[in-house]
Amino acid sequence: MGWLADIVAALSQPLRAFFDPEERVFWMYLPGALALPLVILGVGRGFAALRQGLLRRELWTHPSTRADVTLAFAKAIIAAVLRVPWLAATASAALAVGLALHDWLGPTGPSTWSPGAITIVYGVVLFVGWDLSRFLVHFAMHRVRWLWSFHQVHHSAHVLTPLTLYRTHPVETVLYDLRGLVSTAAITGVFLYLFPGQLRALEILGINALGFVFNAAGANLRHSHVWLRFGIVERWLLSPAQHQIHHAREAELHGHNLGVWISLWDRLAGTWAPAGEHPPRSFGVDGANHRHDDVGSMLIGPLVEVFGLVLPRRRRAALTAIGVLLWPRPSVAAPAPAGTTPPASRDAPGESVPDAVVWPEDGATPGTDTAPSAAPTAVTPATPPPTEAPTPDAPIPDADPDVPTPAADVDADADADADADAANTAIAR
Repeated sequence: MGWLADIVAALSQPLRAFFDPEERVFWMYLPGALALPLVILGVGRGFAALRQGLLRRELWTHPSTRADVTLAFAKAIIAAVLRVPWLAATASAALAVGLALHDWLGPTGPSTWSPGAITIVYGVVLFVGWDLSRFLVHFAMHRVRWLWSFHQVHHSAHVLTPLTLYRTHPVETVLYDLRGLVSTAAITGVFLYLFPGQLRALEILGINALGFVFNAAGANLRHSHVWLRFGIVERWLLSPAQHQIHHAREAELHGHNLGVWISLWDRLAGTWAPAGEHPPRSFGVDGANHRHDDVGSMLIGPLVEVFGLVLPRRRRAALTAIGVLLWPRPSVAAPAPAGTTPPASRDAPGESVPDAVVWPEDGATPGTDTAPSAAPTAVTPATPPPTEAPTPDAPIPDADPDVPTPAADVDADADADADADAANTAIAR
């Protein structure tokens, strides 16, 4: 019954996040989220912004927020069942990188750097490398179509709270954890090679000191409705308002402000957008592949969509034909007397199987959303109009090499029809 004990332990993991300095919702980071609006907006406006954008009861009881919490527990159980031990192997991977560099390049000479300088440089490089690696993965999530299928689970939140951070599909969570392992092991391994026996981490409560400071300085406002801008500082550090622009329902804004802390990556990639006077009208994704308040749909919907994207049409037709051949068929009945109407066969017109399962949301046409691509210039949300304007369709991203082009789809459909006819002929025989 060890697996049952693992599941019980996993159910407590989301609660332990409030006491873990590595988690953004660590209790010592929460006072900073409450203090920062008072410092930037003033006491009066700051309190009003917190009441409306973070402490309102409707935000925490919204179906979207309840789905955030349920998904966090569901992912904890999935992780306990699957057991992915390599996610905790960062130290071993870093040591392997250092030893590999030693074997390839030979030993290094004695260092002239002071221990303090080594610690500070290592801490800064690790923080910058971590931030860059998150930007690169996030950028890919918005440019690679099958990755966007998973990432839109995070974007489908209709309200933002600090718990929205954990609203990610398990596949995306694994990819981000793998990113952390690779980036940390690579940077740490290089420093272990350059400064053997001298490396010390710049840490607070066991985590990178710069990461601790930034988390304590209002990180939990990124997923909130507190519209907090940094003015000209936004050219270097992303503000909570800029991340809320990234979550706007307007499809053309999804591809902006992909960074975590440092704005430089967005400026170099052309995805940086300053925060304007007004927040987005609403949050979410139109035409998502799942329902925003249904955890089962959030887990299965992206997998169904990716299956349709990755598997070529001809192979899908072949698998369908094999399924038809292997599916138990009723015994053949005796021929009907002359003049009677024969029973309808299962291949009769009008009894086709739908191509895919879709999850309609808020009346939007299902299956129409694609990974948006960022415009080269910054975009600032416009002043909210008195009535809700229709949201433009998301621009189509660069085609994935595994996804057929429209012309190829026509040929593939023809081949699929031919394969299906051949399968039906075999069945008839």
